Amino acid sequence: DGKTAGLLLSHYKGKTVDVQIALKDFPLVGDIKVERFSVDAEHDARRDVMEGRDRLQQHFNQPVLGFAYPGGAYSDTVKTVVREAGHTYARTVVQVLRCFPPEDPMAFHPNCHHEVTDFWDRYEKARESGVFYFWGHSYEFVDDRMWSLFEDKIKRISNDSGAEWGIVADLFAWAGLSRECKGTT
Repeated sequence: DGKTAGLLLSHYKGKTVDVQIALKDFPLVGDIKVERFSVDAEHDARRDVMEGRDRLQQHFNQPVLGFAYPGGAYSDTVKTVVREAGHTYARTVVQVLRCFPPEDPMAFHPNCHHEVTDFWDRYEKARESGVFYFWGHSYEFVDDRMWSLFEDKIKRISNDSGAEWGIVADLFAWAGLSRECKGTT
């Protein structure tokens, strides 16, 4: 059910899988429980972001360089907290045509969510900047049809000779943007 001490995940095609095995080679992005997150409560945000990142890093034995704002909510104070926690970048839910390089790595706006109706138009327009970044959550896939649609997108992008998959934190490091973030690994 996804609540068993963080060891099981039931969001992959309705199957329960061992998270440590499923994600061992996958870069993690931190976030926190939405119901506890307040962009106005700096102390709580600081504790939640710092502790959440630390727990993920200890559990998976890898650095957590990205952060996803719960529900897209953030403020200048929270951006500072996320930066001080050691994150290289933080994703919002604001959709833009040109996502990289961002004005502020702590407010990294994606091109789109995976379910937008104009996904492929956004993909084509992103070619001008050279980066297409889309996001989503596995728990959003509620049936096999949704998994198939997502897998078709992955397959189509993978078969595009002009496309190359990459790790977001590596993109920031390559562009020299990760130096702005104290404490990154």
